[in-house]
Amino acid sequence: MDRMQQLQENPSIFVEQGKALGKVAKDTVKTLVVGNPANTNALIAWANARYLPHHQFSALMRLDHNRALGFLSRKIGINPRRIKRLTIWGNHASTLFPDASHLRIDGQPIRMALDMNWYRDIMIDQVQQRGTAVISCKGRTSSSSAAQAIIDHLRDWRFGTEEGDFVSMGVLSQGDRKPVADVAGATVGARPL
Repeated sequence: MDRMQQLQENPSIFVEQGKALGKVAKDTVKTLVVGNPANTNALIAWANARYLPHHQFSALMRLDHNRALGFLSRKIGINPRRIKRLTIWGNHASTLFPDASHLRIDGQPIRMALDMNWYRDIMIDQVQQRGTAVISCKGRTSSSSAAQAIIDHLRDWRFGTEEGDFVSMGVLSQGDRKPVADVAGATVGARPL
């Protein structure tokens, strides 16, 4: 489906899912929304989940996060596990932004190893358009990449991250300027949620 079709058809699904969670789930339930537009659908599910806390809902941004790590690691020629502190801002769409301003390799700033012209002129667009490129090539989405992203997201949400690392999650904000950990329960450092 294109984004307009998703906006028309998917919200009603998440209204019902939110209502079901609100009726039977404990307030400690962790709800990961994958159906696009994931950020919008996470908000819809939470809004219909009655008394469940907003920090128990998140949207999958890890697919874009993993894709950006893959592009970076191939460009630099290193294992993606050595790259830390990547952030994806925005929604899972062509408007997302892979933020390289805090990247580190083995604890050291990456800026010297990263071709900033390539990053600005090529990588940002490749990450933004990767889903479309996969569909154009395969005729369908990459379910194995999405499955791995879900596993990575849930592992970090449950157990935390390595000290000082960042991960990308769509979280519900209350619009204030508190750190993400205070507002939305995102993983920070090695602290589990």
